[in-house]
Formats: sequence, structure tokens, C-alpha cells
Amino acid sequence: MDIPAHELRPRSLQPGFSVTRQGREEVLVGRSDGQTWEVFQGGEAREMGLWRDLSHTRRVPRGGFLGWLGFTKAVVEAPDGRIDPNEVRPLWNPGVVPEKYSETPLPPEAAPKLYRLQRCSADFELQPETNRVRASVKLQGEAVGSPDRLSLDFHSFPSRINALKFNDRPVEYERSEEALQIRLPRTLRQGEEFQLQIDYEGSPHSVRHPAVPAELGWLAADGAIVTMNGVEMASSWIPSDNRPDNKAVYDFAVRVPRGYRALANGALERITEDGDRRVFHYSSRFPMASYLVSVNCFDEKRYAQSRIEIPGGPDVELTYPREMEDKVKAGFSQVPRMMKFLEDRIGAYPFETCGAVVADLPVDRQRVELTDGESRYMLDSPYGIAFEAQTRPVFTREVLQGTLSAEITILHELAHQWFGNAVTKKTEKDLWVNEAFPSYSGYLWIEQRQGPEAMEQALRELHESLKEHRFTDTAAAPERDKLFSEQNYARMALSMHALRKELGDQEFYGTLRDFFERYRYGSASVEDFIETANRRHGDRLQPFFDRWLRSTELPPYPGQSVFTG
Repeated sequence: MDIPAHELRPRSLQPGFSVTRQGREEVLVGRSDGQTWEVFQGGEAREMGLWRDLSHTRRVPRGGFLGWLGFTKAVVEAPDGRIDPNEVRPLWNPGVVPEKYSETPLPPEAAPKLYRLQRCSADFELQPETNRVRASVKLQGEAVGSPDRLSLDFHSFPSRINALKFNDRPVEYERSEEALQIRLPRTLRQGEEFQLQIDYEGSPHSVRHPAVPAELGWLAADGAIVTMNGVEMASSWIPSDNRPDNKAVYDFAVRVPRGYRALANGALERITEDGDRRVFHYSSRFPMASYLVSVNCFDEKRYAQSRIEIPGGPDVELTYPREMEDKVKAGFSQVPRMMKFLEDRIGAYPFETCGAVVADLPVDRQRVELTDGESRYMLDSPYGIAFEAQTRPVFTREVLQGTLSAEITILHELAHQWFGNAVTKKTEKDLWVNEAFPSYSGYLWIEQRQGPEAMEQALRELHESLKEHRFTDTAAAPERDKLFSEQNYARMALSMHALRKELGDQEFYGTLRDFFERYRYGSASVEDFIETANRRHGDRLQPFFDRWLRSTELPPYPGQSVFTG
């Protein structure tokens, strides 16, 4: 006899921390109280002893975030019998992002500015026990046009500015909620170089974006300070220019109490002593968009470090909670293979150093509604979050709960080092440049691990999930409030797969390499990619780009697969 969904009880299971993304890992649904339904991670079946029935799985759409794609598979079981999961169907729930995020207003668009940054030298003194920071940031730039004012993005930080100097002299400024407006003593000439210095202190706090179900920016946790920016949130803790195409070289001096270790983008040059503090000096030789900047510190009693050797490339330095050592090493064990996978297809790893941070950060929970036809109930599970900080991506611990899903997320962030970091979107609407290939890379990894048929099935199901969705924008120019939607990421991944089928593997990867080489360490638009492809293939791809990138209609699933590489 089938048991109604509202009467289900979980067996002796341990709750997981991550909803399945791509792949074939199942979750079990059980009620934890009168109203909330928990998602239990299948992960390693041997460890959890889960009942599995691959022929009776329902696919439940998840909320989307920064490259999260795919579906949750819900396998339902009860102590005295089983309910047919085909009796339970998902309801599209536009409220999967908690209201406290979805009601947050969009940040303002990055305003045009009459300068280009060249270098940022930042000195941070961190007090992790009290979440206080004292900083001095020096910016070197060049005037574009003839400005008599300079504007810096700097918002949400309840700080005190101790000094603001232009070419070593104090200047007047105005501060709004979003920016610093600096009055120059004279009008600058076109191409004239200048230096700004901003000294400030305070207690940074996290910030929100309506499309992202997580706290962003400066995150203070037990035993750690982690910065995980995304979507222009670095300016919540460091004065900068939010335009993604205004890239600069960065140097950091991060002062932390003894017993703590600091991390930042680039290579660790040296460690010096300053009274009761250690100073970690980092430098990046390659330009970086401000949203990719990351400064972190960790209590060495709670966090450990280890290295993964990469033949012919920089070793990968891992930082993680000590109790997660086995899980982290297992989760990142495929990184050497991933690095070769990407280098064989796109080109050599583009930076001088490589690392990853796994942190124990507060995360929120996602909810998706289900119904058995009579009553409704919820799936409820913590989010796993990752961000592609340049040379050192950041992962919350929840990401590492499933084997294949963890590998897919790690590969996604690693692929961003090529697309997103070395080659960066020119404007926020050029998100396709950053996310199309990293989002598709997860499906390429399914192909590597499970075979082409598994990848093809996953992509067909992804395409099927979009058939009832009505797009009002295009992949080449998505609307600002839909940039990070699940549907936009799915559309970007499918467009990459369609391009691969259109060209075949050799020409597909050749086109990606051409684009990467042409714009490496710079910025590019979607139209720049199209122009690069046209250089290689003539105009024969114009109908393809019109269908997949410039149309609001979802094209049919691409034709017969090409599996030649």
C-alpha cells in the first residue's frame, strides 16, 4: 500500500549538506517536523545505507546560483512501505531564494569612470577575534579624458576614513552609500598618471544580492575571515572600481595575530614579523578584476594546509578545517586530472599559483515545493556555495558532500581561471564569457567519468527542463535581475554543447583556444567571441549565434552528438 507523502518518516539516516547537482547521486526525502521536509544526501551509498531505486526517481528543480545546474533526484521511502515517487511532482517555486535575499535591491550598475587602474597595493591589519580591520589602499591609475573628480566604488562598510590623499596630498571627498567622490586639486590631462591613498578602519559585514541565496563579501566565521565577493561585492570592503574590464595588478600585505595564517590572490612572496603580528606578503603578476580579489585569514589550530602536486604546473595549495582533511583530500584528488583535462583543451594554466579554500561558513537553506496532488510539502537543504577568486577559489564545506557533484563544482571553479579570470567579461551583461564554458565543463566531466551517454542524458534533461520557461531576454544580453538565474546558466551550458556539435571537437576547442589567446589577461564581450569564431569559420556560424545567443526562443536540442575527443 502506498503511503501519502505527508505521512512519510525517514529511517535512521544522517542528514547531508548538499543537494545533488549533475550526475546520478540520489537523495532521500523525509519529514523532520510538521512542516519542513529535509533532503538527505545520497553521496556514498555504502556509508549511508540508502535504499536506491533508479527506475523510480523524480527530478526536482533546484534554485540556481553561480553555475549550479542540474536537478535533485528525490527517492522516497517509508518504514512500512513505499510511495511511488511518480505520484509526487515538483511545483515551480519562484521563491526558492529566501525573501531576505530576493527582496534585496539590485546593486547599481558599474558607473563609467574617467580613469584606468594599473596597480593596487593594499595593506590590511586584521583582528579576527573582533572582526576589525585597519587598511591602507594605494591605487595607481591613468586618466581617460580630463577629469576634475575621481569616483571609487565603496559601499556598505561602516568604516571611518582616516586619510584620503591624491599624489601624497590630502584632498576633499564626498561619501555616499555607494561611492567615494574625490575632488581633485586640478583637472587631469588625458593619459596623466596619478596615485590615490585611502586609509580606513572599521568592522566589515556581509552584503547581499537578490539572485544569490547567500551572504557575500566579507564573511567572519569562527576561526576565520573569508572574502567571497561575486557580483561586484569587493567594494563592500575595499575601495575599487566595479567595472569588470578595469583590471589591475595587486599586491597585498596582510597583518594577522600570531597563530593565524593569511591568504590572498597570487603568490606568497615572504612572511615578515611586525611586533606581535606576522605579515604575509602576496603579489599577483597578472591583472585582475576587482570582484575577484580575495583576502582571508585562518586560525592555524582549526585550519590545515596541504599541497597537491601538478606535473609541469604550480602545485595546488589547499586550506581547510582540520576535521575535514580526509573529505577535502578525497574531493580534490582529481584536480591533477582536471588540470590536464583543461590544459589539453584550452591551453596552459594561466597563472603563477593555484590554490583553494574550503571554509566553514554560515549558509542558508533552499526550499522547493512538492505535491502529491492533495497536499504540499517542502524540500529543505543547506546550500553549497563556491566562488572563483583568482588563483584561489573559495568553497563552503557543504560543496564536498557528494563525490561527483563535488568534482563538478571544483572543475567549474578551476575552469573559471581560464574563462572569467584570465579572460573576463567586459560588462556584467557579458556573463556568457565567464560562465558558458565553466557551466558546460561539468557535463564534460560527466562524459569523462561516466561516458558520453550519461552526459547526453543529463543535457537532454536540462534542455527538457527549460521547455516551459519563457525567456524575455537573450544569452548575449540577459536582463540584470536574471543574470544568475538557473535558466540562464542552463541556457549558457546548452549553447556550448550546441556549438561543440556544430563544429566537432577539434574546431570547437580550437575556437575556444583562439578566443582565450586573443583576450588572455584582458576583457571580452559576447560579440568579441562571435567575431573570433567568425575569423576562424567565416560567417557560416551567424545562424547558429542568432539562434543560441541572440534569440529569446530556446532552440531545439542540438542534433547528433559529436564524440571525437
